[in-house]
Amino acid sequence: MAPDPTRTADTKAWLAKAFQDLRRVEIFLDTEPPDIEGALYHCQQAAEKAFKLSSLGTMFLFGACMNSRSSAVSVPISTPH
Repeated sequence: MAPDPTRTADTKAWLAKAFQDLRRVEIFLDTEPPDIEGALYHCQQAAEKAFKLSSLGTMFLFGACMNSRSSAVSVPISTPH
């Protein structure tokens, strides 16, 4: 069964937001002095987004989440706000 295009797009949108959080972590840690509190907040946000996706039984095609042999599957998620 082919993945639902809408749900696949929603999954990619959530992952993009999680990766944005991780980029913010790098920015906060590169400041002088490093903004540890800001970095930790965005680490938590990225982890929460990833956990939400994984707790819904989602498998990702993205190398950062799983190996390249996995495939995206349909999941009942809403788009991020």
